[in-house]
Amino acid sequence: MKALDNAGVYLDSGYLNFDYIMSLGYPYTIIVSLRGGGKTFGALDWCLTEDQYFMYFRRNKNALEIVTDPRYHIFKAINRIRNRNIVPALEKGIIGHFTEDEKEIGLAAALSTFGGIRSISAEDITVMIFDEFIPQAEERRTYDLFSAWVHADESITRNRVTDGLPEPRRILLANTDRIHGDILAGYGVIDDFYYMQQHEIEIAEASQDILLVFPRSEKLAEQKEDTALYRTTRGTEFHDVAIGNRFKIEDQINVKKQPIREYVPQSYIDGICVYRHKSNGSYYITQKLTGSPTVYDNTDADRRRFLRASSALWSAYLRKKVYFNDLKAQNIFLRLYKLI
Repeated sequence: MKALDNAGVYLDSGYLNFDYIMSLGYPYTIIVSLRGGGKTFGALDWCLTEDQYFMYFRRNKNALEIVTDPRYHIFKAINRIRNRNIVPALEKGIIGHFTEDEKEIGLAAALSTFGGIRSISAEDITVMIFDEFIPQAEERRTYDLFSAWVHADESITRNRVTDGLPEPRRILLANTDRIHGDILAGYGVIDDFYYMQQHEIEIAEASQDILLVFPRSEKLAEQKEDTALYRTTRGTEFHDVAIGNRFKIEDQINVKKQPIREYVPQSYIDGICVYRHKSNGSYYITQKLTGSPTVYDNTDADRRRFLRASSALWSAYLRKKVYFNDLKAQNIFLRLYKLI
């Protein structure tokens, strides 16, 4: 990860400067910010300004119905502030349409539905927006968001490069919540965002293809702080996440490197090695493989065998005696036990 200059990240109003962010040219732009930070408005406004035909995604059909409802739709603020007349419609409960003066400017879909569609022609879509890609902690996980997202991406992108056409730009937007989400894990940027949080980095290059934006939005935060909602929730986790733009991290105190020579390798699965301490009964989980542990294949059957053989590991975890080299190792462990 490489930190970038954040001089152009904000407009004078304190909202995000999408003209600057998108001018950097990354195929994937992942933005995680405080609630009400102008992410959705900025992304859609940029699409309108640049005449980009977009596909807007939400995780499920319930959210799709709300964002295409004339009473609540995602262009209401833009219509008011920019003096536009964009009208939503939902076709057969599956595809949303946004039109202005009878011209269609973009589409909307639920990823839970669209992620399973294959072999379509979508060459006219130039921007993909996935909004609210981090579910709230209390929401039940019903499918793998990353798998559905990359399948939708492939369906829309298809053979554009081989046909001499440009790839679509992808913009992923979310509020902070649990850091162990499908999308951040899938793109391998959990530890990058954690490092940005620890060191107050607001914009960074994760790779040549992925831009990370993690704004503190101090001007907006100060304004929001002086409201009844945030005055009455100071000191709560909700306040820290919603206005402080800080991730929820499970057992954060246990994410720290351990002297591996004090541990004996026990098992290896899904890219992590489980080590047991030589004397105190604690465990250490890292992606570093040493010695001769029992190796399990990355299959459902072997994952079940691993879980049956690892009752002592689970007991240690309940006693907060399991340590992790980094958040990626912790994420794999939590997924094995279906805790996320």
